[in-house]
Amino acid sequence: MKAPSKTESEGRTLLLDLAVCDGAECDQCEAICDNLNHPGNNGISKLREQATFAHYCRQCEDQACLKACPVDALAKNDEGVVERANLLCIGCDSCVMACPFGTIFTELIPFLDSTCDLCSEKEGEPSCVSSCPYGGLKSVPAGHEPEGENWYKQRDGLFIHVEAWQPELLGNKGGKQ
Repeated sequence: MKAPSKTESEGRTLLLDLAVCDGAECDQCEAICDNLNHPGNNGISKLREQATFAHYCRQCEDQACLKACPVDALAKNDEGVVERANLLCIGCDSCVMACPFGTIFTELIPFLDSTCDLCSEKEGEPSCVSSCPYGGLKSVPAGHEPEGENWYKQRDGLFIHVEAWQPELLGNKGGKQ
């Protein structure tokens, strides 16, 4: 039997709704997480970036982002999924400019190991949840499976919701008709 993750053992699961929170509106959760609760460890930023990249990246056959990176910070794993090595990334935005779909974002994780612990030392819900004015983050009891379409389990204790990808909404992005 697998040992429960720290998140599960704390009795919480985080629901991150990327259809509500794209990180462009307020960043209050990041400010609360980094500045007030975990100086030097911006775990919510890492969670949002991983979730966004994993679920919005189109995993192109001919991955322009990999070719554009001057330091090889992007690589395709054994399953064909593009992953970013944050410690190699120099923040030049070459991958951002090369992506024909605009799904690589410039939020860079500081050069340290940022990990969300769901504010395990705090009573009640995590600070990022209580600071989110749009309801894009929710804390629910461990084992809670969100209802509805387009929810994906990112890892134990974390579910991500994304809008269904609709290529017709992209218009002429990337020069394609």
